[in-house]
Amino acid sequence: MDGKLDGYLVLRAGESLKAEAVYYARETGNIMLTSRLQSELRGVLLRDVLKGTDVDVEKVQRTKRAGLETVSITKKGEEEGGF
Repeated sequence: MDGKLDGYLVLRAGESLKAEAVYYARETGNIMLTSRLQSELRGVLLRDVLKGTDVDVEKVQRTKRAGLETVSITKKGEEEGGF
């Protein structure tokens, strides 16, 4: 890599799923990024699997976007976020 590219994702046909993915990057330790990539890939696969069914794909996608707030409890009280 010449410094212009941080990483790339390779998709290929899988056996049990419609696609498998490999993420190549200079740094793969960014858990937030890899988690987001994995989530987006699952969303694409889910839409593909549910295509042609009576299942409302958008409703299913909304369940994936549910958030989780974290609150640390210390002797001083509550503090939002854990990182």
